[in-house]
Amino acid sequence: MEYPQDFPKHLHGPVDTLITEAEVEFTKAKKRLRSHRYGNEYAVGRLILRFVKKVFFAFAQQAREAVAEGLWTGERMRSAVDEFLHKLVVVAYHQKDARGGSLLELLESDATRRMEGEVKESSEWVEHQEQLAAILRSQTAPDFVRRPIPKNSGEGDGRSKGPAPLHAEGALKGGNGHGSDPVAAERSALLNAYRADCAKRGIRITDEMIAEAARSSWHDRTPVQRWKRNDPRSKPGDDVAIRRLLQKKPHLNN
Repeated sequence: MEYPQDFPKHLHGPVDTLITEAEVEFTKAKKRLRSHRYGNEYAVGRLILRFVKKVFFAFAQQAREAVAEGLWTGERMRSAVDEFLHKLVVVAYHQKDARGGSLLELLESDATRRMEGEVKESSEWVEHQEQLAAILRSQTAPDFVRRPIPKNSGEGDGRSKGPAPLHAEGALKGGNGHGSDPVAAERSALLNAYRADCAKRGIRITDEMIAEAARSSWHDRTPVQRWKRNDPRSKPGDDVAIRRLLQKKPHLNN
């Protein structure tokens, strides 16, 4: 499955991993169906839907990250997500259903339209939209300023390697050492309340534990500490990931 040409390369890895996992799951599940002689058509369709949802929402998650990092606009992300879903459904039907038909036939088939509709009516789709809305709200909030981050220059030639993306860099009052920061105060209170709730359950929570549970790519406490003090280096997407974790029950993996 090809990604959009402007999909940031550093976001490919998590999607590639989920595609591989989804392929393995589909293959194993389809083998189990071979012991049954009847009713496989519907069952295979459900397996294809499960495969599509796993791959699609992995891509959607990284597409939101592109928005959070200021590399994509919300409009560009929505267009890319819709295009990716349509192509994914068509390719999945073509490759995984012997009765699916040719690619040209599948492009406008009722089956592909129905599956796209099922994906966009799922609870995962609602969650995707809610998380995207949270990112966009954080980027337009008055506490944040958006300004260009310079690209690394060439090897001593002084030439820029392209236009600098916009990034939500920090709070107007917070994270810079000038006076009290209401954003940092609110985040610290949220974190302390979470820890207090965990303590009542006999669970001691550290910033490092929260970081690792919020994002698999975080391996130390630095992102959580930056978020807590509203550091300019903390991204809007970090806020979404940490808040989502703090609202979860049961806490972390306990």
